[in-house]
Amino acid sequence: MIAGVECKTKKCIRCNKILQIGKFYKSGQSKDGLATYCIRCESDRKKEARDGNTDLIEKHKNNNRLWYQNNKEKNKERNKKWIEENPARYRELNLKHRFGISLEDYNRILEEQNYCCGICGVHRDFITQHMAVDHCHKTGKIRGLLCKNCNSGLGFFQDNNEVLEKAITYLNQ
Repeated sequence: MIAGVECKTKKCIRCNKILQIGKFYKSGQSKDGLATYCIRCESDRKKEARDGNTDLIEKHKNNNRLWYQNNKEKNKERNKKWIEENPARYRELNLKHRFGISLEDYNRILEEQNYCCGICGVHRDFITQHMAVDHCHKTGKIRGLLCKNCNSGLGFFQDNNEVLEKAITYLNQ
């Protein structure tokens, strides 16, 4: 104990250890405002309950599924609000989910391209949106970053070299 500072303790009713009160969750159901189990015992107890009761877990999954089905608009608004409040985190998760790259990988590719579109060479300062991640739809391999116009153009031609060559021939006429 530090001189002049009282260190409050409590006994866990599961492991019978006397621990500092910081080792207990807060609880509005007890007189002292703390849970009866220490954090470690509470965690163990919940894990044991989950492991021994697969029916309960399945019931919770079904209840969650039902809630989402019955509250689509509410969930949509909640997600929209989260995205607005966490744009950088959303961008990171989106890149990871869609392309398997981190924001650091994206920024490294952008730097390697001198912050310009991989096709037309327009600098990102003159583009209103983020550069699109261009990738092969067959292999998933990332080719580079493109402005919206160039990325859309490749998409419209469905990455077909023959059609792109015909388009070039047509433009040269």
